[in-house]
Amino acid sequence: VLPERLVKPSPSGREILALCDGERSAVAIAGELRRRHPEVEGLTGDVHEFLASMRRLGVLAPATGPR
Repeated sequence: VLPERLVKPSPSGREILALCDGERSAVAIAGELRRRHPEVEGLTGDVHEFLASMRRLGVLAPATGPR
């Protein structure tokens, strides 16, 4: 059993998490955020890093396949 942890993501982190619906891939999430925020450089890498950190913390788990 892991100790309880509080994860308090930033506004941009909350925006990423809001798109995690079990249907969208990390690539699709990054694409949607690029569409919303075309002025942000390096967004794709940031999204992938954030999602990886959330997986490491146990906040997210990989989808198990198509529904």
